[in-house]
Amino acid sequence: MTKKKLIILIIVLALLVVLFTPVPTGTYGNTKEYTALTYKIIKWDELVSNGRYRDTDFYFFPKNYTSIYKLWDIKMEEDDIKMPVMDKPVLYLYPEEETTVDVKLDLDGELTCTYPEYTNGWKVTAMPDGTLIDGSGKEYNYLYWEGVSNIQYDMSRGFCVKGEDTAQFLEDALERLGLNRREANEFIVYWLPLMEQNNYNIISFQSDAYTDAAKLEISPMPDTIIRVFMTWYGSESYVNIDAQDLSAQVREGFTVVEWGGSELK
Repeated sequence: MTKKKLIILIIVLALLVVLFTPVPTGTYGNTKEYTALTYKIIKWDELVSNGRYRDTDFYFFPKNYTSIYKLWDIKMEEDDIKMPVMDKPVLYLYPEEETTVDVKLDLDGELTCTYPEYTNGWKVTAMPDGTLIDGSGKEYNYLYWEGVSNIQYDMSRGFCVKGEDTAQFLEDALERLGLNRREANEFIVYWLPLMEQNNYNIISFQSDAYTDAAKLEISPMPDTIIRVFMTWYGSESYVNIDAQDLSAQVREGFTVVEWGGSELK
């Protein structure tokens, strides 16, 4: 083989490698993307309503240039994939004096239920004891919403708790996270019946993954915001998981507290 032919062969082989060899180009939670010039591979690993969805798809031109977020939207529609429900986030408002408060929720998803009705936001008169009064004079203990969202929850850290120990665990954890006795009681009586009969519960309290997907805009601006969102699933056996550090801000001035959760079935 002449030197010229060898060079041509090397160039051809190099082009084939570039065209057909995928390289890692992105990690989205547990989902991974690999891209070549002519196609893309996505190894899906997503939390959905009935557990984890795992699959591998190949996308050829022109779909290989479609964003992974758009491809996931298409896949959800085609395969009828349902996302985890964000159950009963509730908002307590504690101003230092009687205050008219406007609350807006920017959810990366869809609201499925609100009370009082959410119409481009909530506007209430809030009392220092947490009582809320709407424009018609009706009283509420909190603002309630529920929705669905394609959130990439982080379950890499958390706790594995025996079902029978769940009540005590939640009491301790919620105190460390800044909930008062009334708020913690309402949290526990909502979630405990779903959890205490399991052999184990794998529990993780979300931070940025949740707050980035469910942004709050509150006027006047609170001095303290405490948002507690628990993701969990039942397990037949013990799961080894790195423990989370739990802490909260000290309540000062106008304080807003929110709690909610999602069962990852």
